[in-house]
Amino acid sequence: IYTYPDESASKTWSSSTTIKELTRAARSTGFFQVANHGVPLRSLRTLQQYSRRFFDLPFEKKAEVGRLL
Repeated sequence: IYTYPDESASKTWSSSTTIKELTRAARSTGFFQVANHGVPLRSLRTLQQYSRRFFDLPFEKKAEVGRLL
C-alpha cells in the first residue's frame, strides 16, 4: 500500500518521488494500492463496478478497446 503523503509532507515528497515509488511497487509486485488520495469512496466504487464490467467481457471485446486508443 502506498500512502499518499499529506500536505505537511509536501516539502519532502515530490511528484517524481511518488512516481518512482509507484513504479517500484508495480514492478516488484505487479500492483499497488494508494491510500489517502482524497478520491471519494463513491467514485472508487463506481470505478470498481466499471472495471469489473470491462474485465468480464470476452477477450475480443476488450481487444476492440485497445484498437480504439
